[in-house]
Amino acid sequence: MASVRDRALVGKHDTIGRAYLCLDPKRFGDCLSHDLWMDLEPNGRLLVRVSMEGEKDDIQFYFGRAFRTLKRAEGDMVRIFVDKMSPFVRQCISRNVVKTLIKSRDQGLDYNKALGGVTAFYRSAIGNNSSEVQVPLPASEKPRTRPEDLTDVEIEAAISPLFDYLEDNLQTLNTYLSDNTKEMVMARVWKEILVVIEGLLIPPLSDVPSDLKPLTDKEVDIVFKWLKFLRDYFYAGGEGPVPLESLQNQKYRDILSIRLYYDWNTDALMEECVRMMQQTLRSAPTMKKRAKSVYQQRNLGTIKERKKEKNKESEGGTSEQTILRILRMRSHTQEFIAQQLQIMNAMRAEQEARAKEVEDRKMKRLAAGNNRPTSVIPPLPPLPPIPQ
Repeated sequence: MASVRDRALVGKHDTIGRAYLCLDPKRFGDCLSHDLWMDLEPNGRLLVRVSMEGEKDDIQFYFGRAFRTLKRAEGDMVRIFVDKMSPFVRQCISRNVVKTLIKSRDQGLDYNKALGGVTAFYRSAIGNNSSEVQVPLPASEKPRTRPEDLTDVEIEAAISPLFDYLEDNLQTLNTYLSDNTKEMVMARVWKEILVVIEGLLIPPLSDVPSDLKPLTDKEVDIVFKWLKFLRDYFYAGGEGPVPLESLQNQKYRDILSIRLYYDWNTDALMEECVRMMQQTLRSAPTMKKRAKSVYQQRNLGTIKERKKEKNKESEGGTSEQTILRILRMRSHTQEFIAQQLQIMNAMRAEQEARAKEVEDRKMKRLAAGNNRPTSVIPPLPPLPPIPQ
């Protein structure tokens, strides 16, 4: 059992949350490191890294273990880089910056009004000609002055501190990191930027009403222009630190789809979400699971294939989730969102049960071939009550 407590200098420690973790060799027999997010009771989440050590009299096993250790160290280093840069990215790309940019244009100087005031002052100073008759126009016939739209230069200048910050850090990365590691760091920074931009547009997925208000058309245009400017900066005409394929990833395409549904009315969004959910129910693909471990595959290049399979699994169901996140900002949609989330959770549980059934059949066939009895994984016991 994992227990998270708030350490107190005086008195007893307060319990924040607890959760059970089943350490079964069947689940971790591939000798890989598994990062598990555990939902704590009553609230919170805990990231746990679990790995099982196995001793094999084979050089490939030790080579693979050293390789995975180095890859974990590299991943931890990249995560530290991104965690250090993330607060400044969130500060530069925020709703406050968007509203400040629009307010600066709305409160700007009306040049037509100022020019008219200067002309009137000049005429009053030199005196009007008696032959000229000044007849003021009625209010209905006066030309209406329309505030000019923000230019791309002004929109890009609003996030110029972020470009300067990225440029300074890119010079540091060029000096101390290899090209592959630098590309990995900048790709993770780009993913963090996409997460921040997505958070500007829509709230996270939940059945609880959100206090986040929808942006206006002008504000949405500013956010998507920021996205374009940042993508062009990272790509730099093919000479940037991140290739175009990595920039226009699934998250990038999901953000572009937000613009498609952002202006739809509530009823149209609900109908589209139901239609997509019905289509998903008809297809109902099963989840892909690994059947071999790294030791059995022998080829470390198969790690890339695992990543490709993971990306394919994450592509499904993004459109209906985007619609549900937009609906969180609309009124009287809480019941509909809760119903759709219940259906999605039921589908996910059914897929996991189906995949577990397939894996159990494989284990039984292997055990029958080896004439060994199969061990059943015991269910997790319920959590004991938190002491008061």
